Amino acid sequence: MKALALLLAAALPLTGHLNGIKSLTPRQEEQSQDRPRLLLWDDMICEVQKFLWPAMEPSPLLGPEDGTYYALTQAQIDDLLSFVKARREPFPYIDEAWDCDDFAHEFEYLAHVWSVRTLRGTPISPAVAVVYAKLDGPYELFQGEPFVSGVYHAFNAVLRNDGQWFFIEPQNGRLVKIEGMIYEGTVEVVKLQI
Repeated sequence: MKALALLLAAALPLTGHLNGIKSLTPRQEEQSQDRPRLLLWDDMICEVQKFLWPAMEPSPLLGPEDGTYYALTQAQIDDLLSFVKARREPFPYIDEAWDCDDFAHEFEYLAHVWSVRTLRGTPISPAVAVVYAKLDGPYELFQGEPFVSGVYHAFNAVLRNDGQWFFIEPQNGRLVKIEGMIYEGTVEVVKLQI
């Protein structure tokens, strides 16, 4: 994977496909609000363990699934949400047939479609995850913030270029900052796909 990173560093500035991604050593550079941040596989593991899933044990079978990721700018997140809203299937929630995990997988798929179109096929994956979690408490991503107890749910997460993770409810497009390793005691991540 390090060889791929060196290849990308050499080739991509010439092609311009990364629209301003500066380098492959984000930890050593100042962060810019208008540029995506590049993360290699081990960087992504650290980011996931920091806020989403401290117990994550990475492996080739469990993920992360790709070798190179980028954390999106706020403008890219806004554009992604608009892209998904315009293209998602208008199906209502249907138990088992089109439920929370289907909405979450559709969002992740469309995030990759958006990324390929935006970066014109550059071999890099957006830092967008499908999160499987046990919810226990107020769930801000549903309108009216209903209180849930012991409910399992699937939704999404996205990493912004400043290191801030957001949960996204793909059924309505709402997002909320993740403020700590366990979101206010309400969300217990049990599985993650990134």
